Amino acid sequence: MINYTLKCDKNHRFDSWFKSAEAFDMLIKKSLIVCSECGSTNITKAIMAPSVSTSRKKDEPRKEIQTKSIDSFISNDRSLAINAITLQRSNFSKISKIRSSLENKKQISLALFDLI
Repeated sequence: MINYTLKCDKNHRFDSWFKSAEAFDMLIKKSLIVCSECGSTNITKAIMAPSVSTSRKKDEPRKEIQTKSIDSFISNDRSLAINAITLQRSNFSKISKIRSSLENKKQISLALFDLI
C-alpha cells in the first residue's frame, strides 16, 4: 500500500491510499479519483515531504507520533464514498440502457407474434 497526498485543480488537498503506484496511475487515467470537497476529477500528486528515519539509541523508548489528523481520515473516507457513488451511477446507467434495449426487443417480438 502507498499513501499519496493529492490535490485538485482548486488546490483542495487530501490523502488517499493505493495498492500501488500503477493502481494510482490507472485510477487517474480513468478519472475515478474525486476531490472530496468539490468533486473535481482533475487530481494530481501534491509535493510531499520525504519520510526520514532518525537514529536513536537502543535503550531509548520509541516515541509514537500521530502523523494523521482525524480530518484527513474523514476527508479520505468522503473521497472513497464519492468514488464509489460515481462508479455505482455509471453502472446503473449501463444497466438501464441494457434493460431498455431488452424491453424494445420484447415489444418487437410481441408485435411480430401478433402478426402471425
